[in-house]
Amino acid sequence: MIEHLINKKVRYRIGGKDLSFALSMGLFSSNAVDTGSDLFLHTILEHLDITAFTSLLDAGCGVGTIALAMKALYPHLEVTASDRDALALAVTRRNAEANDLAITTVPGLDSLILDPALCTPPYEALKRVDRSFDLILTNIPAKAGEPVLKRFITNGLAQLSVDGVFAFVIVDTLKETAARLCGEAGAVIRSRVDGKRHTVMIIAADDASVRAADPSFPGAYLRGEHHFTCKGVTYPLKTVYNIPGFDTVPYEVELAGRLLRNSTAETLEIWNPGQGHIAMAALRIHPGITHIRLGSRDLLALCTTARAITQVAPQVLIDLIHTHSITEFLTARGRSVTPPGGALVIMGDPIPGVSWYDQVTNGIKQLKNDVFSEMIVVSTSSQMAPFTRGIPGLRPLSHKKHSSVYVV
Repeated sequence: MIEHLINKKVRYRIGGKDLSFALSMGLFSSNAVDTGSDLFLHTILEHLDITAFTSLLDAGCGVGTIALAMKALYPHLEVTASDRDALALAVTRRNAEANDLAITTVPGLDSLILDPALCTPPYEALKRVDRSFDLILTNIPAKAGEPVLKRFITNGLAQLSVDGVFAFVIVDTLKETAARLCGEAGAVIRSRVDGKRHTVMIIAADDASVRAADPSFPGAYLRGEHHFTCKGVTYPLKTVYNIPGFDTVPYEVELAGRLLRNSTAETLEIWNPGQGHIAMAALRIHPGITHIRLGSRDLLALCTTARAITQVAPQVLIDLIHTHSITEFLTARGRSVTPPGGALVIMGDPIPGVSWYDQVTNGIKQLKNDVFSEMIVVSTSSQMAPFTRGIPGLRPLSHKKHSSVYVV
């Protein structure tokens, strides 16, 4: 269930169709359908004959605005929506059901859709799904740097069918860079519409170009490679864009590392692993760890952390759970694959207006006491305040300003 993660419901009319969208403070465009998507949809309808296409990919679907609008207007389309954020996929599925529209959702990085079965070893999660689309649409995030933007365009072109079309909307500050990268990728810009703050480009591959996807990882997402020190242990880590902790160890990680020193668990579960600092520090502090289970909304964080683990401890068994909240991570199928008695580390990732404490405790209440021997919760002071009330079924071992430790 995701209704507790919804902050607002809005109506949206396009092409004579009325749609409703649930929005979340945890996702882009949390108060209304954004102006970029609105411009994009109207431009697509004006410049393309959609009846000529049979398959469509909405890459980076968010709440599903583009995917669902196109499906509502053109029911014959086979629509796939992808996103790296599991919450986006969950909200899109919820909005599809609310509008009585049938689409498919799959995890993806940029415009490259991935094998929906996240499995071990983690590299398997990055296998490209072997299929193409007649039409690929995407609202490229404003935070995309040039390497990632180039990958959006390259992978979009690579997944087009013969005579397929790739269209995107982008903020004005990146429009000229995008136009240049289209040319470098061997694309022809068929149409370009400049709005007040956004630009829409409709492109297709030059017949003479060689279209090849870039499934490498971290590839364009790589930001740097450093050695970090956390509580006296040093570890190597390749960090990526758009996740905190790319050049320093976050304070929350320092706290968790301090608390992990007292753990004797051979198995470890981590919610919201970020760049991988907690996992890497834990392996240095306790080299006997045999099994790590990672959960996150963010596919990029899961794959980044899993890759880091395999590079320093290839013998460690890894499970990846791509899901939209800590509650679902704690109650996900397959929990039995993790031996009982392990440590659970929960790094804060609350959504504004949603009780993070309730999400954690609702998940804990559904667990058996023999699943883990201790739980470490780390976040900011304001987010940790409710935890001083305790968690049903667990006794607090210690409280600090930004963290709490509980044991069975």
